[in-house]
Amino acid sequence: MEANSVPIVSNVQQHRRTYQICWDKADFVLYYSLTGEALQRIEIPKYVLFQSGNGEAHIELYYNNIVQALCSVSMPRIPHSALKPFWNAQLDQLTSQSIGTHELWKSLGKPRSGSINDARLRIKCEYKCAITRAAVEFENSHMDETAEYFAHKDLHNF
Repeated sequence: MEANSVPIVSNVQQHRRTYQICWDKADFVLYYSLTGEALQRIEIPKYVLFQSGNGEAHIELYYNNIVQALCSVSMPRIPHSALKPFWNAQLDQLTSQSIGTHELWKSLGKPRSGSINDARLRIKCEYKCAITRAAVEFENSHMDETAEYFAHKDLHNF
């Protein structure tokens, strides 16, 4: 199985820290094999189909077992990082540009004026502004989501 060239990232909450799981760097054959083994160990609650009572608790347990199996397989084997959840490819590119310009500026004796210093300060400012903008956009998107849950009185997801 081949991964697309665009990174697929999902967030997983563990020990109060958000991790980004990088599915584009995963070994899908190994993951497929291990998830198959983990899922086969879960008992399917077939008796719920034939009960006249409410089997909601059994279905919830079944669902939680599936989620637990998938998470237990993915966390140790799928590459992940503890980067800020708003971090993206554009910020990586700006980081590289900022570092490269800074290194060039240092190699030229750290001039306090001139075009290389102007370029260094410009890219540094662009980099810091982009980080701030990305963080604010991330927070705003989550605020909107939380407000939506609250407005619809969806206390389970709130």
